Amino acid sequence: MADYFSDSFFNNGTGETIETVKEWGIFSAYALVLFFGVIGNFSIILLVLCNYTLQNTANILITNIAIGDFLVMVLCIPSLMVLQIRHSYPGGIFYCKIMSSVQVISACLSSLTLAALSYERYQVITNPLGDKRSNFSRRLKIAYIIIFVWTVSILLGIPVFVTTTDFYLLDIHVCQFVTHRSVLAKFLKSAILIVGFILPFFVLAFFNFRIAYCLLSSVRENRKRVSSVNSPGQDPQSRSRRKLAFIVCVMVFIFISLWLPYHIFIFVQEFGGRKLMMSSLMNEIQKIILLPPYISSAVNPWILYTMSTGYRQRLMRLITCNRDNKLARFRDDSRMLTLRVIATPKSSIRSRTCSSLL
Repeated sequence: MADYFSDSFFNNGTGETIETVKEWGIFSAYALVLFFGVIGNFSIILLVLCNYTLQNTANILITNIAIGDFLVMVLCIPSLMVLQIRHSYPGGIFYCKIMSSVQVISACLSSLTLAALSYERYQVITNPLGDKRSNFSRRLKIAYIIIFVWTVSILLGIPVFVTTTDFYLLDIHVCQFVTHRSVLAKFLKSAILIVGFILPFFVLAFFNFRIAYCLLSSVRENRKRVSSVNSPGQDPQSRSRRKLAFIVCVMVFIFISLWLPYHIFIFVQEFGGRKLMMSSLMNEIQKIILLPPYISSAVNPWILYTMSTGYRQRLMRLITCNRDNKLARFRDDSRMLTLRVIATPKSSIRSRTCSSLL
């Protein structure tokens, strides 16, 4: 992700202020994204770490996405919320560098991991017998994927960390990632666009549409097998596969719709005319252009909870674990006490009672 405290945001620094309703509307939107994003992503990380049965390839990759999303929620959104009220960057130079680089790292981390996840699911769909390699080999493969994704993401984030700076413009504190429309800015943002969006998008689209094609083909074959017994429309396996194929296609659409507007804006910001970027329309767009990517980071875990019964059940157990454990221990203690009383002779009970009275 690129900078968001640019000089074009503050071209109204001569005294004009954003309308109060608009300010608090954007502030509230970021607050909701922060609330649901932190809870959702942290719970995903906690569930996978605490449940050995969830530690397969797909869930570990999902956890990798959740880690990146959680970091961007904690490190970036609070400053954006303060910005909506104060109209000035609230931190220092080090926080400015960390925040800008974390945005890029998290964005590339999510998109590259999602591409790897789509490839993994394609392998599972096309090879239903499963991976016959040892558990160590599978975990080694996951480690290689995660190391590769983090390495590429950090390599893209390092130039952002180095070039990001803060300065004052008309008494307003600005945090800016590289000078706009410079050769370095065009090169870095083009690299982020290609590696962080275009390449993962094509990988994601290819494998997910291949998955949808395989699932729909299996549905047609299943219809032929069950046509003599059941109606095709009543076959539960056919319905579930059609639903999964639809969900797979929707994932591609969500990825495009939430990330494409941001990348288009960044491209226009660097390669468009300065007069266009200083227009009131572009200024208004820049105030909310970061919302769709952040919404993507916040809703990912909740989509998983909505679609996956297993995740949803484990989340409920995590929420009620203390109460359930206390109730279980209380019931066990009650049963043991009852069994002891039943198994103990009456004479023994009388003698213990008398001795206690003495």
